[in-house]
Amino acid sequence: MKKKIIAYVFVSLISLYIIDQVLHAPYLIKTLIKLPLFVLLPMALYKYDFKIKWSMRLHKSDIPLITFWSVLVFMVIMVAFYLIRPLIGMDDIVSDISGRMAVSRNEIVYVGIYTIVVNAFIEELFFRGFIFQGLVKAGWHRFAYVFSALVFALYHISNFRTWFDVWIMALALLGLFIGGLIFAYFVDRTKSFLASWLIHMSADIAIVWIGLQMFKII
Repeated sequence: MKKKIIAYVFVSLISLYIIDQVLHAPYLIKTLIKLPLFVLLPMALYKYDFKIKWSMRLHKSDIPLITFWSVLVFMVIMVAFYLIRPLIGMDDIVSDISGRMAVSRNEIVYVGIYTIVVNAFIEELFFRGFIFQGLVKAGWHRFAYVFSALVFALYHISNFRTWFDVWIMALALLGLFIGGLIFAYFVDRTKSFLASWLIHMSADIAIVWIGLQMFKII
């Protein structure tokens, strides 16, 4: 099981990187390709091979802690952005989103809503479901934390590879790695994808809010 997961993860992430950074496919095309890679094939393995059970329920006792971490993650991202804002080429980022990703100013709000609600769920299903829970079931609990968080961080390189210098890139990857550990912890603690999905959505709300500011929409 472990070898299947690792092999599938690397094939999927390398494929998406090539589609994004080499072929420069628009955001819509990348999204349509990501759906079967992150959802359909992993779901088939869920059902017929790994037989992993997952839930969208939460215990009431977990809600205060999840709410706290959702707010904390949002605030950390916003504060970090305003601290490093002078070091970021805002116009270059907007140009890359409009050009390479083919997302216009008129479309950015809709892409943002999709990112917060749908994309966050897809990523949780793949990184915390297929990867993390699959490795946990295979008996690799600690490795599951580190590996799922690491590939979660590396996956995002294709999104912002041209946006930052090496130091800010390293900071972003560290933040994503820590975020991946937090998301995995809440799945492990609550046995529910709803917990990590809510915190992930909170992080994406901050990122989309920053994006809307870059496009001068808010």
